[in-house]
Amino acid sequence: MMMNAQKKDPQLVAQIQDMIESGMEPQKIADTLLEQAERVREGLPAMREEEQEFFSDEIIIASQALAYRDAIDDDVDVIVRIINAAYEKEVVGPEAFREGPGTVSGSEVRELLVGESSYQWVLLEVPCGMNIETDGTVLGVCCYTTDGICRKNGEVEGNLGSIRYFAVTPRYHGVLIGHRFLKKVEDLMTKAGCCRIMTCIPDARLHLIHWLLDRGYSDVNTMPYPSKPAGHTLTKLNTKLVMLAKPLPLLPQPPKATTQSQEYRAAATAKFIGQNEDVAEDEEQGVDKTTAAPLPPAGNPHLPPHWRGVQSMGRVASTTDEHTTTNGESS
Repeated sequence: MMMNAQKKDPQLVAQIQDMIESGMEPQKIADTLLEQAERVREGLPAMREEEQEFFSDEIIIASQALAYRDAIDDDVDVIVRIINAAYEKEVVGPEAFREGPGTVSGSEVRELLVGESSYQWVLLEVPCGMNIETDGTVLGVCCYTTDGICRKNGEVEGNLGSIRYFAVTPRYHGVLIGHRFLKKVEDLMTKAGCCRIMTCIPDARLHLIHWLLDRGYSDVNTMPYPSKPAGHTLTKLNTKLVMLAKPLPLLPQPPKATTQSQEYRAAATAKFIGQNEDVAEDEEQGVDKTTAAPLPPAGNPHLPPHWRGVQSMGRVASTTDEHTTTNGESS
């Protein structure tokens, strides 16, 4: 009976299920439905205005599947606008700690976007504006690198991913858009071979630090805030950068050949190209070349992009084992 009713009026069935799950008594449910039917006969809305469920424009936008794409030259202006708006809390508000110009300028973004191949830019946009935003409006920006080197106890673990900038339009903070965007960036870094992700946040930005801690990041180090290279005047003395890091899941390795046919073809190929002697020698020495993992390429070291006043936003030589990144904005 319920299935037939669902086919005829699925909205009514969903309403009844919601009332049942809320703990409403059966008699109360019946009285409510009768009252709604009477209102419809009188030409009134089925539910009173105070009973209707309303969603904000931000929730409506966030409820859909979001789109991601690489940035292009034409995106420079929107990148600058979103980053400076999101980072404005560094200058205004209870977490402000500095004076100075906006976080980035158009020339700086263009230099990184066009001239620095190691800096990758991904944009988050809303496919359907639903008469709230224009279709394709950019809501988030992230700049990141994947060529750092991650070491543990002196041993190379793999590549280190670094978030240089992370910003979401302030209007959409608090509706999980930033959470979804961060997950996308982490997935991109994992596919690029990174085993760890790192970023740096000024210690005055407590809300942002706790936002990252709630998403699996750990406080691993602190360093002085580079106010002079960044061209900032500190309004809170002794401001520091908090380094936060998070391990990334390793992608599963492709399975080895297990069928007899695959093994036969592999052996025949090795024989044809004259590798039999090498294979036999490796077997005698207990070396398995098929599973030996090559070391990751040595990346160019970076300083935090807060030091962007020094050689193209922080690209200078460093003797440190690990690289650091920047602070950003989230939702």
